[in-house]
Amino acid sequence: MIKMSRRTNEKQLIIREWNWIYENLNKFDLISHVKKPIINPATIGQKVDHIKAKNFINLHTKIFEEESFSICLSDDSLICFYYIYDKQNEIVGHNLMYLPFPIDEDNGTGEETARAKYIRVDYDQEGHEDVVHTKVHLHVGVYKTNFRIPVSHYLTPKDFLYLILKYVYHSKDKFIDKLIVNKERKNLLTEMESDKFRLLLGE
Repeated sequence: MIKMSRRTNEKQLIIREWNWIYENLNKFDLISHVKKPIINPATIGQKVDHIKAKNFINLHTKIFEEESFSICLSDDSLICFYYIYDKQNEIVGHNLMYLPFPIDEDNGTGEETARAKYIRVDYDQEGHEDVVHTKVHLHVGVYKTNFRIPVSHYLTPKDFLYLILKYVYHSKDKFIDKLIVNKERKNLLTEMESDKFRLLLGE
C-alpha cells in the first residue's frame, strides 16, 4: 500500500499518476493523446464548464479544439482532470469528467446516447449535504434531475481512467490492471453516510 509521507503528498501523487499515463500512452489501444498536467500552486489541470443538455455538442467541440482535455480517446471522446489543493498540498476538490463523442456514425448513435454515457466525479466540500450530496459523488448521464452516487474518497487519474476503460469500454487489455494501485485512501464520508450505500475503491 502506498502511504503518504513528507516526501509524497497528495499533490505529488496526482502528478506522478498523470505523468505515468502520459509516459505509457502507447500501451493503451484506446488512448490517442494525453496532455501533460498543467501544474499551478493551487490546482492541477484545466477547469472546464459543466455539461448541460443544451451545450453538450458545443462544449465537446470547444474542449477538443482548445485542447483543454487531459486525455483524448481513439473515438474522440474526452477525459478531463481538474484538482484543487490547499497550502498543505492536500486535495480539497476535484472535477473528473468523461465526455463521449456526440455522434457515432458507425453504430448509428447520436447525441442522446452520448449524453446518457456522460460520467463526472466531483469532490465538492462547499455543496456538502449529508447523504444526498456527499463530498465526493458520481454523476451519470446529463439530465435535469440530480442523480448522485456517494463515493467514499477522492479519485486519482489512474482510478478514473480505469473506471472509464473497464466499465464504459469493457476493455480486455490486461495492461489496464496496472492502473489499479493499492494506496492509502482517506474516507471522506460522515458516519451516517458510511452506513448508507456508497462506492469504495480498495479497502
